[in-house]
Amino acid sequence: MSNVKHWGVDISELNDDVNLSKYDFAIIRACYGEYTDKKFEYFANKCEQLKIPYGVYCYDYALDDSQARAEADYVYNLI
Repeated sequence: MSNVKHWGVDISELNDDVNLSKYDFAIIRACYGEYTDKKFEYFANKCEQLKIPYGVYCYDYALDDSQARAEADYVYNLI
């Protein structure tokens, strides 16, 4: 049985322009707390153009259940 490798990248507004064409997938920070990552839409559109599968995440700052729910609603509505 052969080993299968896939190369991915975790990206956010903190990254300079990333050459996504050399990756098999991307994980994109959609937001942090209730603030949209400045490059989220750019990176998501770039993955769509290149037909690269991607996932998203929210960097969580919640301190209680109500803040966690607000952040979950925020990322859900964003994506």
